[in-house]
Amino acid sequence: MPTTKIRPYAAGPATVNQIYTIVNEAYKQTSGSGAQTAVDTASLVAMGQEMEMLGTYDIWLRSLSRMIGMTIDDYRVYTGQFNDMRRSNMEWGAFVRKLHTEMPEAVADDSVNLIDGQSIDQWIIANPKVKEKIFNVEAPYSFFITIQHRWLKEAFRNESEMSGFIGSIFGAVQNKIEITHENLGRLAMCNFISNVGDDQHFKLVTMYNAFSGEALTTETAMNDKYFIAYAMGVIGEVSRAMCTMSVLYNKEGRARHTPVGLQRLAVLNSFMSGWETIAQRNVHNPEIGGITPDIVVPYWQHQAKINGNFHENAKVETNTATVENVIAVLYDFDAMGTFRNNQEVHTTPVNARGLYYNTFWHENQMYFNDMGENGVIFTLD
Repeated sequence: MPTTKIRPYAAGPATVNQIYTIVNEAYKQTSGSGAQTAVDTASLVAMGQEMEMLGTYDIWLRSLSRMIGMTIDDYRVYTGQFNDMRRSNMEWGAFVRKLHTEMPEAVADDSVNLIDGQSIDQWIIANPKVKEKIFNVEAPYSFFITIQHRWLKEAFRNESEMSGFIGSIFGAVQNKIEITHENLGRLAMCNFISNVGDDQHFKLVTMYNAFSGEALTTETAMNDKYFIAYAMGVIGEVSRAMCTMSVLYNKEGRARHTPVGLQRLAVLNSFMSGWETIAQRNVHNPEIGGITPDIVVPYWQHQAKINGNFHENAKVETNTATVENVIAVLYDFDAMGTFRNNQEVHTTPVNARGLYYNTFWHENQMYFNDMGENGVIFTLD
């Protein structure tokens, strides 16, 4: 996944990076079908058995039986977890310019220092200090599928049943596009995590041990109710602090404030389980910390089984850095996001010789990190 590139404005086409290899690799990791490896975010998110009935499957796909009693399609619509990071055409276009105007320094009030025979220059110039960022990285990829009606007919009882199956094929493509968009949002967040500065990194176990005199480790902290309550309190405290103008919570040292309504909190499921347990036990104050997560994720980059795999699910590994034991990310809405700026679907004519046609989906997306906006991470370090 390409990161945001900041450069002086220049006429010409936007940067275009083919990311189909990253799309495929991200799917392997997020689906749990591949081991976790460093992702190149800088250049850019009933048990059935397969049957093989010799001589009875269809001629085209060679995987559908010819003799059918009833057909059940297992297609379901998938909705991505990171949809909140998507931007509309009005919010984000193919070429975005972001302007930052710095606040002026205070100067002496000369009205209290009037001297006979002297004048005050009211035309002295104090130009506003403005900085510009250009976001113009595009990331295209595509999918395509082949449909062959002639031999597919043998696997279904009627046209309606076959049309339903074809609909599920196209639905599966849409699900893959949705998962891909989710994964790009996930990788945009992983890229942000791997690029935060030291002041944006809250090492909760170290902080708690210094506060309490305990000697907790990452493993023991996960089951310590006092630590979990403390960690929730820190997250809430930082959230409230981000509402006040400061330079403390972004990497570029810019004066920023993020109202609660523009804050987003993503929490790892493993920590959220302890969070909910503590909240349920505390009947007098069920909303400890005073904040509610916007996104609860089972993993940041690579999905592993829940039991005993906290470290793997809590790890972010990019070509920029490796960050471990991440339990939460609190960030400004404008700190990261994704945008599908183009989708085209085209279908070929029927191939007269092979009696098939292809449908192509062309996706072109943009996603960004702005390290000048507020954003912090919390880890069990």
